[in-house]
Amino acid sequence: MPVKLAPIVGVAAALALSACSSSPSPAPSKPPVYRATGDLCARVDHSALAAVLGPLRSTRSGSAPTGTRTCSFQFGSTVPIPVEVSIQLASGGASLASSYQGLRGIEEKQTRLTPVTGLGQDAYTYEDTTGPHLVTYDNNLYLSYAVVLGALPQASLPSGVVGAEVASAHATMARLIQ
Repeated sequence: MPVKLAPIVGVAAALALSACSSSPSPAPSKPPVYRATGDLCARVDHSALAAVLGPLRSTRSGSAPTGTRTCSFQFGSTVPIPVEVSIQLASGGASLASSYQGLRGIEEKQTRLTPVTGLGQDAYTYEDTTGPHLVTYDNNLYLSYAVVLGALPQASLPSGVVGAEVASAHATMARLIQ
């Protein structure tokens, strides 16, 4: 007795068609890998900071034994307002999550932290006696900003500084990934 293949072929064709028409599930996104090429301080975006603090007056850079690049900027038209930016990149794409979490834990014991969403894998701001700070990490990048008041009175700090730090960090991260 011959086997009827038509119903089996029809079911197989229907399964194949439904597999083709379903949208594939998105592949998990890989965390970005930031590159330590060129002068990292030259890749820090100043535009948001200059819009709030006044024009960029001077730039100085240095490095620490840990591989951290320290960038010092002076902004302002009459009174110089220093901004310190630290950039640390782990080699080989290693994550800096544990370093970030450790330092965050220390800061959390000393002051109130405010989370920042949409910046790296995690980010927060805080204020201490030196001024407003922003800290973020994203895979192999640890990035921090500090507006250093020094002897300047708190009242001399224009509003919008924390927002300018966040905007600068966004733009700087985009420059460091290229």
